[in-house]
Amino acid sequence: MEEPSLTKVQKSKQEQKEEEAKEVEEVEAEVTSTELETLKKELEEKTRLADDYLSQLKYLQADFENYEKIVAREREMYEMYATEELIKSLLPIIDNFEIAIASAKQNEDRASFVEGIELIYKDLMAVLGEEGLKPLKAVYAGLESDKDREGEGF
Repeated sequence: MEEPSLTKVQKSKQEQKEEEAKEVEEVEAEVTSTELETLKKELEEKTRLADDYLSQLKYLQADFENYEKIVAREREMYEMYATEELIKSLLPIIDNFEIAIASAKQNEDRASFVEGIELIYKDLMAVLGEEGLKPLKAVYAGLESDKDREGEGF
């Protein structure tokens, strides 16, 4: 007779274990669900933050590209202006060369021609000096051939 009551006890323990297992599963499901919701919220926040950073990066990249274009345009304008100013500075020197050539054709006095060319040379050197150019000293000053003297001047 004890056997039937033992089976009832065993059944009761079995049922109790099953109920406990169900409760554990339910609690785990609740915890997992809560954790899942928390993780989803964190993921959404991180995704939004990453999108914000990407947007900022795109704006900064566009700003930098615009800056590069502006600098290139300004450099081009500066070079054009600098070239224009140099040409304007050289025009009087060219005029003086033309006058010297015309004078040499009419006048046989070589001394005044050489003096005029020297003055024009000084004017040219002054204009080039204003542009930042300076005469170089010849490395091979003792050599006399024209080929060896090419390093002299500018």
